Amino acid sequence: MADCMTDQAERQVFLPAFPQKIISTVPSQTELLYDLGLENEVAGIVKFCVHPARWITSKTNIGGTKKILASQLRKLNAFATAVSYSIIPFLKSIE
Repeated sequence: MADCMTDQAERQVFLPAFPQKIISTVPSQTELLYDLGLENEVAGIVKFCVHPARWITSKTNIGGTKKILASQLRKLNAFATAVSYSIIPFLKSIE
């Protein structure tokens, strides 16, 4: 699947394979990831991601939609992140 693309933060991203760890900071995106059958790939969610309910306890909580816990984010070492546009400056600051 080797592909190169531009992400929302305007960075060139090379995807050598399908991401094995995904973090979602957007509740609606979390539900979409679940509907797509990506339960094993989603490693972390924010406290506002309440559906599916079992993910509240089975996924790592990385904070809120606007206040991400950088330490938790780094610990998960995820390759892909489903985010709202408003936290892109934060993500750039912890690169």
